[in-house]
Amino acid sequence: MIEPVRVKLVYVLHVLKGKLLESEILVQQAAGNTKEQFANSSDLTKALMDAIMDALSAHGVMSKGNPPIFNGASS
Repeated sequence: MIEPVRVKLVYVLHVLKGKLLESEILVQQAAGNTKEQFANSSDLTKALMDAIMDALSAHGVMSKGNPPIFNGASS
């Protein structure tokens, strides 16, 4: 059986990766730069922080047990 903490970590990393891949700028930078250059990108830092905050916000909504998706609404 997979540990619950590991499952949560895999989920969070998947969500963050998905958010980062939505950025055309980051995709271009990843393709055109070395790993070190990309890791030092201010765009990456900002996008990662935004993705973390979005994930935290979404988790907060879901933890209240009444997010719009549970009520059949799209937003």
